Amino acid sequence: QDVLDEPFLHLGIDTIIGFMPKKLNNWEGKEAAGGFFWKKGRDSTGKATYQLQKGPFAKKIVATFKSIVPLLLTENYHIIIDNVAFGAIELANWKLALKNYSVLYIGVTAPLEILELREKQRGNRRIGSAREQYFTVHKNSKYDLEIDTYSYSTEENVGKIQRALSKK
Repeated sequence: QDVLDEPFLHLGIDTIIGFMPKKLNNWEGKEAAGGFFWKKGRDSTGKATYQLQKGPFAKKIVATFKSIVPLLLTENYHIIIDNVAFGAIELANWKLALKNYSVLYIGVTAPLEILELREKQRGNRRIGSAREQYFTVHKNSKYDLEIDTYSYSTEENVGKIQRALSKK
């Protein structure tokens, strides 16, 4: 945000989830009545994973997120959307919601080992969710730009984004 010439608003799914009453979500692995919760599983190697699940209210708030962004765009705001799109279908839903706007779709990647290390270091993530997301988030998804947050510095990645934005 701070290095771009135009002011960009940052709107992320975590912000949207923060709008919800805490009682709707259950981050401890038990099913939540209406919000978000984690479902325990195993990957093909037998390692524990946690998959994010959405109850009815969570589904509604995710759909509302896709309505808030176009509203802000009609007011001529520039926006950075910080969202985990779980695969090609969810990414396609974003592309449909934003079809009338110039959008730079960026896939943010890192090796699995690094994602798992970051997950532990952050201390506010369900251990095993990075593993689950690693194998689902980018599956069959096509982006305008992919950045690797492990192999390249923040400055190098910001430069790539700036160059891509200048071509839009």
